[in-house]
Amino acid sequence: MDSKNEQHWMEAVAFIQEVKSGEIKDGTHVIVLNDAKVDIDIRQMEKGDLDVSFKKFLHILDDWLIQFSDPHEEIEEAVENAFEYGHVLCAYHANELVGIAIVSRTRFETFLPRYHLSYIATKKDIKGMGIATQLLQEVIRLTGGSLSLHVEVENKRAWKLYEKMGFIKKYYRMQYKGEVI
Repeated sequence: MDSKNEQHWMEAVAFIQEVKSGEIKDGTHVIVLNDAKVDIDIRQMEKGDLDVSFKKFLHILDDWLIQFSDPHEEIEEAVENAFEYGHVLCAYHANELVGIAIVSRTRFETFLPRYHLSYIATKKDIKGMGIATQLLQEVIRLTGGSLSLHVEVENKRAWKLYEKMGFIKKYYRMQYKGEVI
């Protein structure tokens, strides 16, 4: 038994002892283990390592990005860049794909961070279980913290996660949408 499982076992035993001693009254109780995070296996992938076709992988990522997705060509370009120069991380729970992080290489050394978190997404029906947090922790480790990201203004859930993980709002990024002169 590893130390994490041993700690969980000891916490469960302590809870049972408190119930038996009358310290905890009858009712429904929830024991939260591992900070309410699901245990996942994060794997750095090569293009040939994917469990599905490249096209299907892009479709899964696009689907999981929900309303914060980009045009297909942009997603494909970012994923191709990440496979060639950056990192593609896949999170698995019970051998099922549950999260994806796409980290592109910017090719800058000092002007901007060397890496950019292009996309991070989790399976739609399991949000709020710590998967994105664990993926982001691994991304930060792999990039040595030389990392930027963009976040949609309306994506409050993402803002909260990124700020909790130590990201700061440094400047606003603006894109030109007018006519070319």
